Amino acid sequence: MDIKKYGKDIQELYQKQRAYLQKSDARLLDVLEELLHKATALRDDALLGYVYHSLAFAGFFIHNNYEGFTSNLRLANQYLLQCNEYDELMHVHYLVAIDAMNRGLFDLSYHYFMKARKLALDAEQPTSAAIIEESIGHILMVLGSYKEARSFFKTSLIGIEKDREHPHYFNNMVSCHINEALCCIGLGLIDEAKLACEKAKQFMNLHPDAFQIDVRINYAFLETRIAVYLKDKEKMVEGVGECITLLEEVTQIANYDMMLYELVSELLSVKAYDLAGSIVENIGKMNLSNEALHAQRLMNEIKILYYRAIGNTEEELLCYNEQDKIYARIKVEQKDSQRYAQDLITLTADLQRDQVLAMHRKEELIHNVETDALTGLANRYMCDFKMNQIFEKAFANKGNFGIAVVDLDNLKYINDHYGHQVGDEKIIEFANALTQLMEDERIFSTRYGGDEFVLIFDQMDNEEIVAAIKKIRQFTDMRFSVGCANAIPAEKMKTWDYLKLADEELFKIKMKKKEGKRTSDYNIRSKKMTMSERKKNSEA
Repeated sequence: MDIKKYGKDIQELYQKQRAYLQKSDARLLDVLEELLHKATALRDDALLGYVYHSLAFAGFFIHNNYEGFTSNLRLANQYLLQCNEYDELMHVHYLVAIDAMNRGLFDLSYHYFMKARKLALDAEQPTSAAIIEESIGHILMVLGSYKEARSFFKTSLIGIEKDREHPHYFNNMVSCHINEALCCIGLGLIDEAKLACEKAKQFMNLHPDAFQIDVRINYAFLETRIAVYLKDKEKMVEGVGECITLLEEVTQIANYDMMLYELVSELLSVKAYDLAGSIVENIGKMNLSNEALHAQRLMNEIKILYYRAIGNTEEELLCYNEQDKIYARIKVEQKDSQRYAQDLITLTADLQRDQVLAMHRKEELIHNVETDALTGLANRYMCDFKMNQIFEKAFANKGNFGIAVVDLDNLKYINDHYGHQVGDEKIIEFANALTQLMEDERIFSTRYGGDEFVLIFDQMDNEEIVAAIKKIRQFTDMRFSVGCANAIPAEKMKTWDYLKLADEELFKIKMKKKEGKRTSDYNIRSKKMTMSERKKNSEA
């Protein structure tokens, strides 16, 4: 969304909400409500779509208001579809995908990520598409499809690398290298994992202050896991210490539960009990939300693995008892998760329905813009577009390009003596006759205005054009005159040159008929236009 096109008051609110969003500040909702009020007053679909998307994000991820999340997403989707704001629409699908992924609904998450990726490509935002591809890789990696996930990470890296001006360029580059390295570990390719890790480190050394805490944590875990595979005791000790220190900085460790589980499992596999023990000891000191039940289960599983490995059956039994309590709570939560999954499926259907309706509205709008309301033929706007399109094709192929201007001979008489309604009926009748010609895909029929029609011929010779003009007689008894220009386009020629010549030929026929002279209903000008004629046409 181009915020610069709005007034100073809206720009200031936009900047303020961006600042609050980065800090997850509760005041964000107040600013968004004010922005919504102004967007409603302006009746600006793009701004309304942006605000409703932001309200969905703030309401759910900051205030845990799921009902507001879904209703605001629906509204955001509807407004953004109306104004073809694909870049903002992409964020709507991305937001649903992230939430679905966090809840373990990977099929739905994958579906939304793929839709977001397509929208990013449609909006010509390759960097956004690349970032989304990284998220798709995450899902595949969680599901154990390391080879396919690695392919997505590599594609993502190529896209991100092209946009060095992106504000999160270094973060995104390091993240891609880290994820590729994790895939390599999953595939047992430790040397390649080490190489990807080194590439990530090179970027981090270039701008050590540019990296968010999650990237630094991911890198620390990666480096430690590689040290475990290489059985480098010194780096293992250093890495575990770094992981624990970094995790103490975050407000919620639930996002790192799987990494902790994998690291402890690998440490135990090489009998590094002291290092695994230091992680287990610090888990209890770290912040873990009571609502993060699956993370609690995994953390407790880590303790069970550790106490079993060191033979501490008493602590292991206590952990099992705690695990039973956690599973009981998870069972209750699963009912809510099933409801959430059903709600998300309903939301998916609603978004798809809105998209189909918007597509139909768009097609209807295009039809209205390009079609003559009375006859249903293409109008003057579409005629000009089609003339240029077919002209360029003929010029490239060195084939004939033809234009015929068709004029009804007696429409004024009909209007004066029988009324304009009858005249309109005759125009429709003649338009229907011209429609029949379009069974030949080389002919395009249009109403240029009033009782004047234009036919465009795609690489047809004079005999074929004459046959087409005569064919009109099979479908109507209306009298008409035709002036046509048909020739291979030369350098510096334009469609206007052809239209002018066809009009001149039409004028000759009309004048002869007016003077009562016997004449054909059509004239075709097919000789090559001279430079003097082109100059005369351009001056006219």
